[in-house]
Amino acid sequence: IMKKLELCYDAMAHPQKRLDVKMVLELVIRRVLELKAALVKWNPPHPELAFQPPREPAPFPWEYVNLDDVLVDLKLPPETLEVPVPRYFLQDHAGPQKMRQKLVKGYMKLKFNVDRIALEDYDEAPAGPGEMTLDQAIE
Repeated sequence: IMKKLELCYDAMAHPQKRLDVKMVLELVIRRVLELKAALVKWNPPHPELAFQPPREPAPFPWEYVNLDDVLVDLKLPPETLEVPVPRYFLQDHAGPQKMRQKLVKGYMKLKFNVDRIALEDYDEAPAGPGEMTLDQAIE
């Protein structure tokens, strides 16, 4: 439903209808997030991942629900579970994003007197004391 509403909102030309579809889309997104939180809360973890709960309640150590068996039973492709980011998120936040970029450039010019700061590019991360290099891992 969410994917269809997102496509509908993206293709809508009438501003009044577009606002209504956006409101419904946001409600559907909120409900999907509520359902995901409920699934994570009530889905029993794998026995190997089970832990002794501390005295005070702590957040769950996992944030996913394994739905592989459900997909196989329903004969659905894995893409069915992918939730796209609605396109209007980027479109609605384009103005504030540009203003933030201008503000950051202004601060860089003020503080460092440059337009850009070159970041070092690491091709390979240095190996730590207990880490292996790629060649060692392949052997």
